[in-house]
Amino acid sequence: MIKKLLTIYRSNPIWRQLLLYALIGGTCAMIDFGIFSLCNHFLALDPLVANIIGCVIGMLCSFFLNYYINFKANSHFLRRLLSFLTVGSIGLLFSELIMHIGANMIEANEYLVKFLSVFLVAALQFLLNKFITFKGV
Repeated sequence: MIKKLLTIYRSNPIWRQLLLYALIGGTCAMIDFGIFSLCNHFLALDPLVANIIGCVIGMLCSFFLNYYINFKANSHFLRRLLSFLTVGSIGLLFSELIMHIGANMIEANEYLVKFLSVFLVAALQFLLNKFITFKGV
């Protein structure tokens, strides 16, 4: 399986970016989830507030790693940062909606809801960032 992923990684720039985006996203999602857990469990913050804090820190981490490592951008830093944060904010709103419906309305476990929301939001954000934020890179 790893050999097949490496072949895909080397064969097409879009697949390479997608795989690297997923790796970076996974790392930043763990940071997001860790911050969320810290804020929710240890600081006893409301899950929606803890979600915002985790998402913002995860977004900033993700931007810097994608800017410098994945897309290897070297121009329009501020414009790309603002675009990335806009896309991230759309993702955050989507995540908040999922958290509200899952944790508050359905009363599902907030950690499970958060875990599921990360994957849905990541897919949306890759598409928006690939074709808007880092277009032409």
